[in-house]
Amino acid sequence: MKLIADSGSTKTSWVLVKDGEIQKTIRTIGLNPYFHTQESLTTVLADEILPAVDIQNLASIHFYGAGCSSETPVSIIQEAFKKVFPDVRVEVKHDLLAAARALCGKKPGLASILGTGANTCYYDGQNILKRVRALGFILGDEGSGSYMGKRFIKDYLHDEVPEEVRLMFAQDFQLTDADIHNSVYKNPMPNRFLASFAAYIIQHKDIPYFRNLILSGFDDFLQQHILRFAESKTSPINVIGAIGYLNRELLEEAAAKYQIKVGLVIQEPMANLVKFHL
Repeated sequence: MKLIADSGSTKTSWVLVKDGEIQKTIRTIGLNPYFHTQESLTTVLADEILPAVDIQNLASIHFYGAGCSSETPVSIIQEAFKKVFPDVRVEVKHDLLAAARALCGKKPGLASILGTGANTCYYDGQNILKRVRALGFILGDEGSGSYMGKRFIKDYLHDEVPEEVRLMFAQDFQLTDADIHNSVYKNPMPNRFLASFAAYIIQHKDIPYFRNLILSGFDDFLQQHILRFAESKTSPINVIGAIGYLNRELLEEAAAKYQIKVGLVIQEPMANLVKFHL
C-alpha cells in the first residue's frame, strides 16, 4: 500500500492506496514546515495518521507539501516521518510538483497553484525545470486567497471599499480593528486568516468591487508568474486550487488580455496524483 499526501498551508489530504484504488481518505491540518516545529508535526503524524494505517503493509509514503522547496524544511518533514514510520520509504516533495504531476501527468506543461498561496512552474513530464521564486504571502502569492484577502482587508481598514461593502462586511463579521491587527501581527497563521476572506469575496463577486478585486489579483498573478515563462506564448496555463477553480471565467478574462489560454483547471490534485503513482 501507498500513502499519498497533499499538504497546503491550511489542510492536508491523505489517501491510502492499494492496487490503484483509494482505500481510505484522511484530513488533517496543513503541515507547512515554516509554520510548525518538528515536534508538532510528529504529534499530528502519531495521533492522526499512524492509527489510521496498517503499518505492516505500508510500502511507501509520498508527501507533497507547501514549504518543501529546499533542504532544511524538507529535512524537518522527513525527520518527523522517521520518528513515526521508521521502516517506511518516504518521499517528500514540494506541493508545486504535486500540482504539475496532477495537471500535466507525464507530459510537459505550465502548472500553477491558485489556492491559499500561489506558485508556477514549467514541468518536463517528470520534474520541475523552471519555477517562479516563492516569496510567501507577505511579498508574493499574487492572485491567491491570502493575496486577495490582504488586499480587501487593507482597503476596508483604509475606508476604500464602497459603502455597501463596508456595511455588509461589518455586519457579517463584526471584527474590530484590534481583532484584525491581532490576527495579522500576533496570532499564528496570519496567511490563513487573510485567505479565509477569499470565500466571502468569491461569494459576492457579482458586486463590482469584488469582481474587480479578483480580476486585479489575477492580472498580478499573470504578470508575476506566467509572463515570466516564454512557454506561456505557446502553452496553456494549467491551474490547481480553489481560487482558480471557482473563478475560471475571471481567470480566462484576465488571461485573454495577454493572449494566454487557460487549460485544465481543477480544485484538488489527489485523484490525478493517484493515477500518476500507479
